[in-house]
Amino acid sequence: AARLPERPAARLAECAGRLHALSPLGVIGRGYSVLRTGDGRVVRSTADAPPGTDLAARTGDGWITATVTGARRQRLDEPDEPYRA
Repeated sequence: AARLPERPAARLAECAGRLHALSPLGVIGRGYSVLRTGDGRVVRSTADAPPGTDLAARTGDGWITATVTGARRQRLDEPDEPYRA
């Protein structure tokens, strides 16, 4: 196999690292999770998971199962201070 010169190989490694950081698994590995309903649909809105909905959350080291007990809508640009769990 042909070996790439150091500079292009380093550039390729840098690009691969950036690509991984943006991949879904890279994002999950940084502490985010993906919520899915019991039938596998991704939860994108509070309307997707009304109270009583069973959910599975994919985290960096496994899965968490939960049941929705309530929800509160909040825009992404709103500060988190009013949030009460």
